[in-house]
Amino acid sequence: MKSIIAIVTVFIFIGCQSDKPKNFKFYKALKGKDIALLRLMETENNFYGQFEIKYGGAGKDSGEVRGVKIGDTLKGKYDYRSYGGNKKWAPFVLLRRGEIFKWGNGVVTTYMNIPFIIPETLKFDDSDFQFELIDSTTAKKLDLATE
Repeated sequence: MKSIIAIVTVFIFIGCQSDKPKNFKFYKALKGKDIALLRLMETENNFYGQFEIKYGGAGKDSGEVRGVKIGDTLKGKYDYRSYGGNKKWAPFVLLRRGEIFKWGNGVVTTYMNIPFIIPETLKFDDSDFQFELIDSTTAKKLDLATE
């Protein structure tokens, strides 16, 4: 009886373990007094993570990002709680340049209640957020490395 309990315990322990560790990367970007923090997991064709923009210490938007990878571009959506407390979602686009991501912006419109950036207006300005890779120690100090 004890051996059966031990075997069942081992199988439960093995079954509850994750197949592989999650290797999130952490990024930080500055624009004026605003700071953007990104905790990102990339798979072969997709991405997901947490994203937060702190507006000069006066407030913040924070939530989750997820989407698809198309070449050197990450396109998806940002589900967040705005500074005013309302739940919102917006298009989310990043362009990879080495270990740096450039923030994409443009004219946002909606179709069937789904917001998206009009492709002809999408741009990646150097004056906008430029996400640089940071280490996990720095991410923990910024309350970004949780889990």
